[in-house]
Amino acid sequence: MSIVYALSHLSNQKQLLGCYDGTKKSKKEVVKESIKEMPNAAKISLDAMHNSAGLLSDFEQNDRFYLTQIKASQKHLKEDLVHTSQHLVAD
Repeated sequence: MSIVYALSHLSNQKQLLGCYDGTKKSKKEVVKESIKEMPNAAKISLDAMHNSAGLLSDFEQNDRFYLTQIKASQKHLKEDLVHTSQHLVAD
């Protein structure tokens, strides 16, 4: 059994979110359900495992700000992000 916790970037306090059976799928479910309970406009950072369309679209629908990683193995996503960043205009 493994645990999932949230860490406040401001206070460094940890909050237990839940437990999971050790599989990636079950960890994602604990994170997804916990994030639904966070206030709108929450700022969330995640590791690359949580970089999935289903989870990230839930954040977007609730005006949440997220920062997530990508891995080299996420080749198509990485290429899309590199291409997008090369065409952004700074305000």
